[in-house]
Amino acid sequence: MSIPAEFASPFAAFPESLRKLVEAELADGNSIVEICGGFPAAPCGDCLKLAKPVAASRRQSRDDVHFYERNNSNYNGEFTHDKRHFFVLEPPQPEQPEPDMDAIRAEQEARELAADANCFAMEAVALKLARRRTRQAGADADAAARSFFDSKTPGLLTTQAGSQETWPDMDAIRAEMEARQRAADADRFGQEQMEWEIARDAALKNEAQQQQVSELTAGAAPVGTIARFVASMEGIGNNWRDGIGYDVRLLKSAMPHEIAVIESLLLIHGVNDWRDVEALAAIDSEGARKRLREALKDGVPLITFAIAQHAPDLVSDAERTKSLVDALERSEIYGGLTQALLRAEDFHPPEVIAALLRGALARSGEAAVHFAAMLMFVYGAAQSSFDWKHRPLFLRFNTEDRAEREAAFRELCKKIGVPAQTYLDQAAPRTKPRAG
Repeated sequence: MSIPAEFASPFAAFPESLRKLVEAELADGNSIVEICGGFPAAPCGDCLKLAKPVAASRRQSRDDVHFYERNNSNYNGEFTHDKRHFFVLEPPQPEQPEPDMDAIRAEQEARELAADANCFAMEAVALKLARRRTRQAGADADAAARSFFDSKTPGLLTTQAGSQETWPDMDAIRAEMEARQRAADADRFGQEQMEWEIARDAALKNEAQQQQVSELTAGAAPVGTIARFVASMEGIGNNWRDGIGYDVRLLKSAMPHEIAVIESLLLIHGVNDWRDVEALAAIDSEGARKRLREALKDGVPLITFAIAQHAPDLVSDAERTKSLVDALERSEIYGGLTQALLRAEDFHPPEVIAALLRGALARSGEAAVHFAAMLMFVYGAAQSSFDWKHRPLFLRFNTEDRAEREAAFRELCKKIGVPAQTYLDQAAPRTKPRAG
């Protein structure tokens, strides 16, 4: 199937690798819905939307085509190229029915009732066994007393004078009965002691884990997977600089019990910056994901941005955009701005582009240099996020002189095709009315 005439001209601008993908889909019966600009394409690119999902054999990255499973309300899978200026998009998946919360609650209550029934049944069995042992011990003691008494009966002697009788040794009988009772009690309470110790060990599990972490971190020289990870957290080996996090590569070869200890250490440490987020996202356990969800609720912009970067499935598109804009506006070069700019390189909806333009005009000189370089790239006017061919223009932004900054900004906007005056008017200081 050939390209429809109304799409032929914009389709010709797509990279060859994406054109081949679309042509193969059309040959299999797929069709083009529209070709338009806007997110996720860069301002210098376009999006091609297909009517049906791409064939399963093509839903993978290969050569110059990069595939990502997005599954959001606008589209499902996306196919793009190295520069991420043009995109081929699948239609969004059909909306799933809302979960039946009544059924979910009923199932959960049924499981809890079954667990309670099993728990109380075990307690009832233990109680019955204890009572049975106690009754048996009492019966054994009674039988022993009768046996002892019967064995002594023939020995009851009457003196020749007929005035003196010899009776069984009741002190010995009582001592034997008490000994049997103590043995029965020891057996019963010994079982209870064992059960109590099991419960105590379970209750102290977290405390023991913390103690294990403390012992592992006590040594100065890093030995073993856990100790090497701890060393990366403490900055051993000059690793504590911007852009380098904990040594999450160790998690790929770590044993399950080592990962459990590292996870416990991270949970104790808390989510304080992007390094903690990256490590918890790499572990990706239910406990780690729960802690990241809790961190999202705290609303710290840089933490939200880090979660959007390392655990994007926990964050909506709106939250990702807001967190990135906050990071671009508030973070500094050695305080998260590097990560924010790297993220803006391949995620730049209109709100992010507006933040880059505002930053190029209003941020401090060193930061403004990188904002200008990134704008040249996302608009397709540069080959990389810091193209040295345009370095003289970028360096002009490293000034606090307002007139020089505005002149550099006007030249930048001319190169990328953006009306500079719009942003200059927004940033212009308000004049105070004269008194009197």
